[in-house]
Amino acid sequence: MNNRLLTLCFIMLSNIISPAVYANSKVELGIGAFSLHTADYPGSNEYQTYVVPLPYFHYESEKLSIDREGLTGWLWQDNGWYLDISMSAGIPVNSDDNKARRNMPDIDWSFELGPSIKHYWQGKPNSDDYLLAELYTRKVIATDFRGFDDIGWRTGLRLAHQKTFSLSNNSTLEWANALDINAANDELAHYFYGIDSQYQTATRSAYNANGGYAGTNVSTGLVWKHKKLWLAAYVSAYSLHGSQQENSPLVNDVIGYSAGVGIVWILYQKG
Repeated sequence: MNNRLLTLCFIMLSNIISPAVYANSKVELGIGAFSLHTADYPGSNEYQTYVVPLPYFHYESEKLSIDREGLTGWLWQDNGWYLDISMSAGIPVNSDDNKARRNMPDIDWSFELGPSIKHYWQGKPNSDDYLLAELYTRKVIATDFRGFDDIGWRTGLRLAHQKTFSLSNNSTLEWANALDINAANDELAHYFYGIDSQYQTATRSAYNANGGYAGTNVSTGLVWKHKKLWLAAYVSAYSLHGSQQENSPLVNDVIGYSAGVGIVWILYQKG
């Protein structure tokens, strides 16, 4: 579902990108399927498995990149330092399908947008191999597509590394790893983990979630590419231990994971 939003962004941006920039850009379009097993939300002990067909696209120019990771525009760079503006999205949760949140408001789609500063010790944006540190701040908006709510801010520190190996028969293997340390303000923490008095029960007490450290996530993934066929797999683990949300009645497990596999067939390539 993230790709649906990114496709709309791609269409809109293609109308404002100059022909000269587009002529030097790289475009990939394809179709694929993805299976994901993940917790309803960080801290939940209930997991869901999704199997969905997804469109795939990747757009890349000197100043802009749109792909499965989100949208990134490079505003400034100097000697390995890059100032970006980037976005990401989060999936919704139907509270009636989650025991801990039953009879509480749903968690809507969330979209994040804001600046980040990155330093590349190795490589640069769009390099096959890189090692970087990123400090970002993003405004978070929640929506059920009938209205939009400002739900706060997220700040984080990210360390990321990717290594690409050349294999035989026109194949490559990308290995990517990341460490994310997150923080949230009071409003965002309460949106996900707070419990207002009207939603307390005999087993779920009212809880006022405070902002601050919001957990750590580590992930690793592989992408095997052979001509127009791509196979991908990843696993990710998070910890809420020591976070401001750890004591919320909505947190059943302070440690959790997600994993997924996917396949993509590239239908069109340019550049």
